[in-house]
Amino acid sequence: EGSTRLFRTHVAAYPAMLLRHQHVLAGIAAAHGGVLVETEGDSTLFAFADAVGAAGAALAIGPALATADWADGPAPRVRVGLHVDELEPVDTPAGPRYVSLGVHRVARVAAAAHAEQVVVTDAVRRALLGRADPERMVVIEPGDYHLRGFDVAARLLERRAAGDDRAFPPVRAAVADDRTSDALSPLIG
Repeated sequence: EGSTRLFRTHVAAYPAMLLRHQHVLAGIAAAHGGVLVETEGDSTLFAFADAVGAAGAALAIGPALATADWADGPAPRVRVGLHVDELEPVDTPAGPRYVSLGVHRVARVAAAAHAEQVVVTDAVRRALLGRADPERMVVIEPGDYHLRGFDVAARLLERRAAGDDRAFPPVRAAVADDRTSDALSPLIG
C-alpha cells in the first residue's frame, strides 16, 4: 500500500526496493509450498497447493518485511488477500498464466484489505476448517461485501497471527445490501 508515493519519494532506490520486496515474498511463498504466478507493478500473485500453506505464508509476510534490510527506504506495507479456487494454467504469449475469475476475485479481496491486513474469503475459512487454528480467523464485520465486477457478494474475514489485536478500518468494499452471498448457509426444510 502506498507504493506510488514510496516510488516518488525514493526514485533512485525504488527499483532495488521492489526487487528486494519480491524476493522476500517469493521466499515466503516457496517456504509454504507456493509458486510465483505473476507480478504487475508492486502486486504479486502466488498459487499454493492448499489453503494451509497460503494462510501460513500470509501471516509470515508482515514479520519478514519488518525484519528485512530496508537501508535505502522504509519497508513496504502490503495488503494480502486469499481466496480458494480451482485453477488451470493457460498458455499465453507470455507463457503459462492462470486466467480465471478466481484470479480476479483474489485481486479484489486484496484490494479490499488495508496495509498489513490479511483478508480472506469464506472459501478460505471453509478450506481451513479443522486444519488451522480457528482463533486466527476473525469476522471483520458482520455481513457480506460487494467486490468490484462480481454479481455475488463475498463473505470476507480477517486472518491474524495469534496475539495480534490491531484494529483496521472497514474493508474497502461496499457492504452488500442483499442476501446474495458466496457463504454457504444451512438448508433447513
